[in-house]
Amino acid sequence: DVYKRQVSTQSTGCHKHNTTTMFVSLIALGLFCALSSAKITNPTPLVSGVVGDESLTSPWAVAVGDDKLYFSNFGAPDDAVDFIARAGVDGMAPAVVVRLDDVVHKPSEVLDAMHVKAIAANPTNDVFYAAAYGGLGGSAILSCTEMQKCRVLVYIEKGKSLLPSAVAVSTTAERVFYALADGNLMNSVIYSVPFSGGQPTEFVSQDDTTGTASPVGLAVDDTKKHLYWSNGAGPDLIQRATFDDSGVASEVGTLLTNQDFHPHALAIDVKGKYLYFTDQTAHAIGRADLFEVDVAEQLYQADETTPHGIALDIAGKRVLWAETGQSRIMAGGVDDLGVERTRSAGSRAAMTVGAALVSMMAMMLA
Repeated sequence: DVYKRQVSTQSTGCHKHNTTTMFVSLIALGLFCALSSAKITNPTPLVSGVVGDESLTSPWAVAVGDDKLYFSNFGAPDDAVDFIARAGVDGMAPAVVVRLDDVVHKPSEVLDAMHVKAIAANPTNDVFYAAAYGGLGGSAILSCTEMQKCRVLVYIEKGKSLLPSAVAVSTTAERVFYALADGNLMNSVIYSVPFSGGQPTEFVSQDDTTGTASPVGLAVDDTKKHLYWSNGAGPDLIQRATFDDSGVASEVGTLLTNQDFHPHALAIDVKGKYLYFTDQTAHAIGRADLFEVDVAEQLYQADETTPHGIALDIAGKRVLWAETGQSRIMAGGVDDLGVERTRSAGSRAAMTVGAALVSMMAMMLA
């Protein structure tokens, strides 16, 4: 089980006193790093400025589904408007599709805001889901379409310290997973609810093993029936559990405890076996290797622009993210996005190349 393995970062054979061998090893190590390290290339603004008749002031959540890009405006500063918009995955023809007035199912009458912190799109149809902080009236998990607008799937009554912070979709279980973060960092919990609504099922609650002090990111791998979540307070963890069709958790484990990274929003490349994340502390985009424990890399440094939501355009080999500080949705390329990877051919391939180069060059210079 990868979640019980220990990954060593210590080099072997690096303390030999043969200067030539050490020099060759350093050369091969540089080639190994060049072969194994990925970066986001050609970062480009995708959406900014005016969306329909509204201004994109504080983009927050992003999602990709049904060849469309969905994103939210968080409604800041004070005169800005909360909305959910959609565009093509190329950023063309952006338009507002949901405002607070478009929430049409009780108890929506008591919602006096719609600060959408997360969006998840169903890849099989035109339905998308949103985690919305509703202000003094309460909060909600919304189920939306462009034609039928939004209905309240789950209502979180006012006065609670639990606020919706993340959402993800499982098409195999036909359930929506959502996280409620406790402002007091004591009782955070992750639930799921059927697409049709009904009674939510508790998936994991806050304790020493689940790391859900403040869950801020969710991602589903439907091929393995795994749910991943990030923790935004306390230890900066990414954890994982298996789910069944009723939304019950088993086999809770930890993927990332590396304190060099502070994962926030999540997006999964199922074929590539990477979990992409935004890092609001480092103002960066990174990814964790699903084959190894505590193996992650930074792909992009976003300076002081504070990336929030993240999504993947697998067909276009692009990562999409919201840069709140610059009021824009960004896109950048990753060459191996969506490329199927196995443990032998993926996480160890570059290591094998590096080892071969060391041996070959050492023999040549011996």
